[in-house]
Amino acid sequence: MRRMFVNFWTGVVAGLGKWLGRLMPPCAHIAQALSESLDHPLAPMRWMAVFLHVRMCLLCRRYQRQLRVLRATLRAYAGQLGGTPAVALPTLSSEAKQRLKAAMQRKV
Repeated sequence: MRRMFVNFWTGVVAGLGKWLGRLMPPCAHIAQALSESLDHPLAPMRWMAVFLHVRMCLLCRRYQRQLRVLRATLRAYAGQLGGTPAVALPTLSSEAKQRLKAAMQRKV
């Protein structure tokens, strides 16, 4: 009797998963929406679709978590920089600038 009960509910859950899988947007669309949601708020219906999908999909939930960690890390790193570039850009010496200026004036 118990086995019959377990088999019944296993079939119901599997059928429900297939039905929901057809209704849910694919993970690629959700990944795109998660990335967009970092830049601006999503429309209410799109937000709801993303919210429900992420609640049911382990991989998309992990991707969302990774995006949040990446964003927090980059913000913390930017705060440490204090507005200076991460890589010092090479600059020309004043002598090199004068030579370039002279060469450009000769060509004109």
